[in-house]
Amino acid sequence: MSEPGGAVAVVLAAGRSTRMGRLKQLLPLEGRTLIEAVVAALVGRVDRIVVVVGYGAAEVRQVLAGLPVVCAENPEYAAGMLTSVQCGLHAAGRPGPYLVCLGDQPVIPAGVVEAILRAGAAAPGSIVVPTWEDRGGHPVLLPEACLEEVLALPSDRGLDAVVRRPGARVVRLPVEDPAVLRDLDTPEDYARELARRERSSEQTGR
Repeated sequence: MSEPGGAVAVVLAAGRSTRMGRLKQLLPLEGRTLIEAVVAALVGRVDRIVVVVGYGAAEVRQVLAGLPVVCAENPEYAAGMLTSVQCGLHAAGRPGPYLVCLGDQPVIPAGVVEAILRAGAAAPGSIVVPTWEDRGGHPVLLPEACLEEVLALPSDRGLDAVVRRPGARVVRLPVEDPAVLRDLDTPEDYARELARRERSSEQTGR
C-alpha cells in the first residue's frame, strides 16, 4: 500500500494508436480493457493516478469512470509522447516522485512497481529505470528534482534527454520480469500477448 508522500503515477494514454489500427487503450484483455489493467496494477501502490488522454478521450474516460483516477486531457498529444508526460506532471497536483507508465503496457507486475518505489526511496533525487537483461523498460520513476527539467524540454525530445544527460543520477534496477519491456503497438503485438496469456492459463490449469 502507498505511504504518505508516496508517488504520483502518470499514465500515458493519449496516442492515436496508428500502428494498431484501433484504439489500443480499449483492447480487451481477460474481461477488461488494456487501460483498466494498467490502472489496476497501480491502485493501492501510489498516492494518486493521473491518466493522460487525448485521441479517443471520451471513450477512455468512459471506461475509467468510477476508478480512482484523474484524467488530464492533452490537446497537444499529436506533437509527441513528451507532451503527455508534461501534461501529466502539470496535472499531478503535488510533489513527486512521479511514476511514468505506458498506457499500452499489458503487464505491470505489482512486485516491479513496489521495487521501483523502494529504489526511489532509497536513493532520493534519482531516476529509477527498471531493466531486463540490461535493457531499460517502464515504468520509470522521476524524482521531484527532475520536474522543471522535464517540463522545459521541447516537444521533439524525449525523457531519454534527461535520463542520459551527463551527470544524471540514475538507478538502473534489474528486475526478474521481461514485462517491463513489453508494450502493444501493432496487431501482431496484441496477438502475441493473447497467445502468451492463453499458454499461461493452460499451464496453470494443469
